[in-house]
Amino acid sequence: SRSVARLAESVAQLEQAVALDSSYAQAHAALANSLLLWSSYSGGEHADSLARAEQAAYKALALDASLSDAHGALGNVLRYAERPGAEDEYKRALELNPNNAIATHDYAVLLSDVPGREADSAALSERTLELDPRSAIAWTNKLGRVLETEGVAAYQKQFERAMQVFAGDTDGLEALALAVNTSTGHPY
Repeated sequence: SRSVARLAESVAQLEQAVALDSSYAQAHAALANSLLLWSSYSGGEHADSLARAEQAAYKALALDASLSDAHGALGNVLRYAERPGAEDEYKRALELNPNNAIATHDYAVLLSDVPGREADSAALSERTLELDPRSAIAWTNKLGRVLETEGVAAYQKQFERAMQVFAGDTDGLEALALAVNTSTGHPY
């Protein structure tokens, strides 16, 4: 699940991975995403995280321009930095790997903030859950959208579906609860 402590651990492990093998593009892309999430979940305490994430994303692309996750990571850097080009990077990530659930989710998040693109965002969110039905953050985004657009009754119905998906999975239920609890209306 996503917590400040787990994200800090993820960053530390990925930094070790790239130190051991600086040519491992996938690790650089994962490091970029982990740095962004860590900073976001810790309230922006880590001021250098965006710059470090950008460096890791560009390193991943330099090592392997055909790596879908590298384009998704750069899309996230550009989205977090509120710079142009994020949509193009997500599109490229999905051209390279149409089954990339993380890039699909992140593209949905980007479009959720674009007036007139709500239907596109919703379709991408549904696609994310097709690709990864146990993604707590994707369920959180769906639940927030349903509550906002369809009301409490529809939200409760979808929440029950999410609970069924995670039934018997303590870690999954914890991740879903944490994601729903920390969601502040901005779907990430």
